[in-house]
Amino acid sequence: MIRTVIFDIDDTLYNYKEGNIAGTAAVTAYLEQHFGLKPAYSEAAITAAQREQEARIGSATAAIHDRLIRYQILLENENLPILPHARVMNDLYWETLLSVMKPEPGVIELIRALKAAGIRIGIGTNMTGHIQYEKLERLDLSDYIDFLVISEETGAEKPEPRFFEVLKEKAQAEPSECVFIGDSLRKDAQAASREGMHGVWYTAKEAASAPGVGVIRDFRECLTADGIRLGDVSFAR
Repeated sequence: MIRTVIFDIDDTLYNYKEGNIAGTAAVTAYLEQHFGLKPAYSEAAITAAQREQEARIGSATAAIHDRLIRYQILLENENLPILPHARVMNDLYWETLLSVMKPEPGVIELIRALKAAGIRIGIGTNMTGHIQYEKLERLDLSDYIDFLVISEETGAEKPEPRFFEVLKEKAQAEPSECVFIGDSLRKDAQAASREGMHGVWYTAKEAASAPGVGVIRDFRECLTADGIRLGDVSFAR
């Protein structure tokens, strides 16, 4: 019996890659307007700053996603004024991403059906808390979420076991009664499966499959005439 379904956010509830492209374009345009840096140069500088950020902070903490830190490093590397530009660029990136963000086809209908069936809905996501809350509110999911686990809260990122320990504490169900859906095979589906959950990989790749995890290619296919199907797991609604 499934009692809890947990979703990743980025590239699961919406297309992060599209949002990141738009947000990065807005930041490079800002750098060109204010400092004369060409977009291609700025993109390379952002990538270099990201690598420096990860090398300094480590790869298993939410702070590696912090754009304010990333843009601060970029401006320092370019000997450009930091204030107020790092903050402005951070706000510009996220507001642009949020403005183009739209839910993946069928995911809102699926979440509504799960709630109507008495299933608890959780969120299990890497990243910093404030922006993840903002995404969920912009996606109009506030009324459906029962609990959240964000890597900033746990001090560890997926697929670290510590992240999933907190997730299991909040799920109010045995791991075997939980489904975890995410776009990363390694960090989401396989990691959840190792923790005893039903790991489900959300991917549009037609040939995609992996031992021990289910696959969803289109959320619109999850609602069937008989009930709800999440990868290899099916139940009535």
